[in-house]
Amino acid sequence: GAYQAGPDPLLTKSWGMFAIDAQGAWNKAPKGQGIVVAVTDTGVDYTHQDIVANMWTNSKEVMGDGIDNDNNGYVDDIVGWDFAMNDNKPYDLSLSLMDIIMKGGNPGHGTHVSGVIGAAANNSIGTAGVAPEVKIMALRFITESGSGSTDAAIKAIDYAVNNGANIINASWGGESDGQAEEDKLLKEAIERAQAKGVIFMV
Repeated sequence: GAYQAGPDPLLTKSWGMFAIDAQGAWNKAPKGQGIVVAVTDTGVDYTHQDIVANMWTNSKEVMGDGIDNDNNGYVDDIVGWDFAMNDNKPYDLSLSLMDIIMKGGNPGHGTHVSGVIGAAANNSIGTAGVAPEVKIMALRFITESGSGSTDAAIKAIDYAVNNGANIINASWGGESDGQAEEDKLLKEAIERAQAKGVIFMV
């Protein structure tokens, strides 16, 4: 049967959730509780009303003090890091609507991915994610124009592994352009994640 209309008004329109019987899984599993998913992507709108409650927060940092409290190399990395702009605001909707239309790219992709993974359930807003109790770590390395460097991707993967992610979501790909050394370094970063028991999902 279809989902019941209820606390998440758009859940009944989320055909993919019905197709995989997400609701059946929720009845048998912990819904991602205690799991941190690093979304390596265009960033995440970490203020989004259906995601904000499920954002990972770095408990070892003090917000806004300008100090790298946990000595991990990143200052005030409260919800993750932006490896494209090298700052602590991994937000993916920084362009105006006109710029998005005229310049292309897909700046909301990381937020979309994060919602599919972990939009909050039973909050009377939007829909619910596949694992509606996970924590989302926002790691931006792809710009509004839809491109990112291999070096930035590697840094994002290493950050995820070193800061407690259980799963790395990588809804992206690339072309090697003959850059065999870069490909090797990216492969090694993925292998470092595997060695630490972090699942790398593509």
